[in-house]
Amino acid sequence: MIFDRHNHSMKLEHWLSKNDVQASDFAREVGISPSTVTRLINGERRPSGRMLQKIYLATKGKVAFADFFDTARSA
Repeated sequence: MIFDRHNHSMKLEHWLSKNDVQASDFAREVGISPSTVTRLINGERRPSGRMLQKIYLATKGKVAFADFFDTARSA
């Protein structure tokens, strides 16, 4: 899987809002707890490689690696 930082990606919180998806529904789809989604959004937790892949696939590449690790970028 290639994570392209120039893929017009966005932060998870923005993606959820833009797509009218509840964090709990997204958590269920990705296979993580709703509290983990909240921690990811708040920057309290970083996703594992496997979790990143699931998020990337679930958002069709709109939320990618750089959106969790490159804090200098804005959504």
